[in-house]
Amino acid sequence: MTRDEFLGQLRIALQGRIPQSQVNAHLKYYETYIIEESRKGKTQEEVLAYLGNPVLLAKTITDLYGGGVSGGSAMPDKEPEPSDNKRFWHTWRGRLTMGICMAAGLALFVRFGFMLVWALAAFYLTGLLLHTVTRVFFGKK
Repeated sequence: MTRDEFLGQLRIALQGRIPQSQVNAHLKYYETYIIEESRKGKTQEEVLAYLGNPVLLAKTITDLYGGGVSGGSAMPDKEPEPSDNKRFWHTWRGRLTMGICMAAGLALFVRFGFMLVWALAAFYLTGLLLHTVTRVFFGKK
């Protein structure tokens, strides 16, 4: 496969899936990448083999942009944010808070025995409450 064939297949695979300006930016990025790597002494075949299948590369790019023309507008040399990033972050934070509360409750339970079963329940319910509040105020709307 030649550079022109690779870029042609990449263009076809990206067309209509992300904004045209981003298609052009990605094509320019990969063309420049191939040229620069060739100047460093690699053959064009080695560079294209390293990049892999242009259709799979296009799928990865469109997945990063949310899979639609209205997707993100990040340049190819910047890492685009996943479309579910906010929801994931807040869910993760809520789970971490709940986990910390449960671990603290368990440590108290182990240290003081069955006398403090109510403390374990309190920590668990506090964690559950914090998790719920986090989801309500910061979760996906």
